[in-house]
Amino acid sequence: MDLRPRELQGRRLDEALASLVQYLEDRSGVKVKIDVPVDMSVLSEQYAVNLWHIFQESFSNIEKYANAKTVTLSVSISDDTLTLDIADDGDGFDLETAELGRGYGLPNI
Repeated sequence: MDLRPRELQGRRLDEALASLVQYLEDRSGVKVKIDVPVDMSVLSEQYAVNLWHIFQESFSNIEKYANAKTVTLSVSISDDTLTLDIADDGDGFDLETAELGRGYGLPNI
């Protein structure tokens, strides 16, 4: 049994990400700039799955709550550290006062 998300089955993470970005842009009109100058195929299966879920949850939150026009996603790898940055020009929120108890998305990220 294959436990990977169906979007990653038979696809590389960068291919699945491109499809997710296209879906978000088509559905919401948000423009996404991707800056991933690294080969994500070097990541372990578990890292790829975790990143996929973070991409999905982040884009879902941006679409639902941010009222953003543009999103920038960047991934960098240095030595043994992976850095992921997802930023948008939307409304934002104060982490101290946000109602994080409504769901598990942000706490899981």
